[in-house]
Amino acid sequence: MKSDGSIWFSDPDFGITSDYEGCRAESGFGADNVYRIDPSTGEVRLVADCFGAPNGLVPSADERQP
Repeated sequence: MKSDGSIWFSDPDFGITSDYEGCRAESGFGADNVYRIDPSTGEVRLVADCFGAPNGLVPSADERQP
């Protein structure tokens, strides 16, 4: 969570690409993306779709970088 209350998260498909962590399945989105939840509206917005399997996010200390 950032100081503005927004929540940023990644959604890789690690758990469904094999039976190792559960049951193999098709991705619901077909992509591994990064999203942001707006604290005032609850809207979930796609903010990045250019990563290969993003696995967590850490904003910079001064929050100049998400």
